[in-house]
Amino acid sequence: MRLALTAFLVLAVAAFASDPRLFVLTGDARLLDDDYTEIWAYPGTIVNYEFATLTNEGSTGNWGPGWGGVVMNNGGITWGVTHNHYGKLVEALYHSGNFGLIVGIDYDSYTYEPDSGASVESSEMEFDVAFGNELDIFGDYTDFAIGVGYESEDTGDSLETMYTTLDAGASVRGHGDGFFNLFPIISLGFESDKTERTYSGVTDDWTRTMIAFDIGAGKNFMFAPKTHLIAAVFAGVTNYSYSSSAAGYDHDSDMYIDLPYFKFGVEQYIGKWLVARAGGQARTTISTVDMGTWTEKEIDTTISTSFGIGLHWDNFMLDAVISDDFVHAGPYMFGGQSNGFLGNIAAVYNF
Repeated sequence: MRLALTAFLVLAVAAFASDPRLFVLTGDARLLDDDYTEIWAYPGTIVNYEFATLTNEGSTGNWGPGWGGVVMNNGGITWGVTHNHYGKLVEALYHSGNFGLIVGIDYDSYTYEPDSGASVESSEMEFDVAFGNELDIFGDYTDFAIGVGYESEDTGDSLETMYTTLDAGASVRGHGDGFFNLFPIISLGFESDKTERTYSGVTDDWTRTMIAFDIGAGKNFMFAPKTHLIAAVFAGVTNYSYSSSAAGYDHDSDMYIDLPYFKFGVEQYIGKWLVARAGGQARTTISTVDMGTWTEKEIDTTISTSFGIGLHWDNFMLDAVISDDFVHAGPYMFGGQSNGFLGNIAAVYNF
């Protein structure tokens, strides 16, 4: 349930939606129930959005590859398509009115032909699918999502190296009227990575299996008529286990326990067309690395912050992350060079 002082403010908040906004406001789409980026956390929310976007994906607030997409509703059916979203050749988005579905496909191939000797051919393929709908479990209603993915890469090298990845995940998010209006937020993930190499007719394999779980609560609300706040607390655990047929391989497992940690984000509307944003998190992690013959334990605390701005005119908006290099080292005014001012930009039109 969205909290806003007036219907106008609900629309104003919903108009701001983009990857840069997500990056600054905690980086966790599960906490943004007013932004189209939540589609990829909970595909059942596809029906809530109609937009077209061109975006670049700077993962650290700097320039990165871009993607584009459009989502529209026609006769009660919502559909959409994206290109190069997080590296995928194409994604298809669909909502029937009862459930949402996202299917992503990617394929790359490369051939190297040296002046002498045999050519080298490599290929990479990725496929994933995610399903989501609303359930009556927690609070007023609950977003539910489940997804699976598969990726393989044949490097074509002399060792006949082959990489394969299988992953799966599920998440629920309750909506209510309590102090935490997003509660509970529970996610579970699984990933298995396998590498195979052949040398002198003998094939060695290496496997890493990851299981992750976290649980938390979030609050997404208008603190004042022009001030939007997001706050959350989470705790979780991630475990990696390893195995290999190679002789002398001793790495058994890694475990990372996230003690209750905090995420926050704030938007301040300035006039009719400008918004300033800031966000961050403080996290303490207990890590245990088991190498078979010895074990290492460590406690590490990290604090991170990010900043951004947004401009909007009616249904059109331009969002950006302020570059990390600019914040830390001072300005060059524009561009993708170091110390550029704006590092991750999205143009969005809401239908």
